[in-house]
Amino acid sequence: MTYSSSKFALTIAIPTFNRKSHVEKLIHQINANKVNEIAEVLVIDDGSNDQTFETLIKYADKKAIRIMRNESNLGYPHTFVRLFKECRTEYILVMADDDFLVIESLKPLIEFITSENPPFVSPQFLHKGLIYRGQTEKRYINPKEFWKCSSHAPGLVYNVTISRDYLDMLTNRITEQKEDALVYPQIVLVISLLSVKAKSYWFPLPVAATGAEESSGIRGSDGSAYWSFESRWRQLKAFEELLVHSADGGRAVKEILDTLRGMTFDRIVGTMESESPELRKSFDSEAKKYYLKQFIRKFIPVRQLKKLVHIFSK
Repeated sequence: MTYSSSKFALTIAIPTFNRKSHVEKLIHQINANKVNEIAEVLVIDDGSNDQTFETLIKYADKKAIRIMRNESNLGYPHTFVRLFKECRTEYILVMADDDFLVIESLKPLIEFITSENPPFVSPQFLHKGLIYRGQTEKRYINPKEFWKCSSHAPGLVYNVTISRDYLDMLTNRITEQKEDALVYPQIVLVISLLSVKAKSYWFPLPVAATGAEESSGIRGSDGSAYWSFESRWRQLKAFEELLVHSADGGRAVKEILDTLRGMTFDRIVGTMESESPELRKSFDSEAKKYYLKQFIRKFIPVRQLKKLVHIFSK
């Protein structure tokens, strides 16, 4: 069953909040390059108080450009969900309001999604002219690549019909203040999309590029920065819970779970290093002591070990 009610295959979806000048530049780029002739455009203002909606409404065109708003600030995760619910095309490309489209890649992307009908596509994302996310060849996304293909959200492309099957689950996790859905709603959705039988793809062209590089403003359940030690720990626990409960999703979900468990140590230690280098040094020191003790206990007989302790304690 399809939910499409548009002549287009793709919607360029833009959530925005208090970034009037940045999002207007993106709309100018869309208009100047006649993007609305090949794709629908949907902007949802998340209750801005800087006249964003009033500024953008003049660009509205019922046929191709829709400007909507939340009556109050719901936050990025809820607005992310609403973009899918309001979408009228089979595919949606979710942008950041301070980035830019790579216009010349849109037609090849549309040709690809209409011919292959993938659940999810991860195109390249450019940062200062270099590939920040993506691959240089078109190929299937391995479930083990779930984080690489979706942790950076701008420019990702989703099949709307398939995605809507998972929106209630995602909304519930957001409402329950689950850290995975609050910080990375797109990864929660992508995990589900990678578990379906149809193949998702890396797309070897960039469709989005860094613009103003504003802070995302995304926060954890306690209001702390999403990259803080506490938030990272809650994120990993929430993803673990999500995947364990989805274990009946088949091999793909199990591969994602194994990958998550394998990367947990690096994520925690990396956060520790950026937030508190001294804590990282102390952690490393204690870890070395612990593993040295384990090594000694394994390879040195207890009686010999007691003799060594006696000698060195004198």
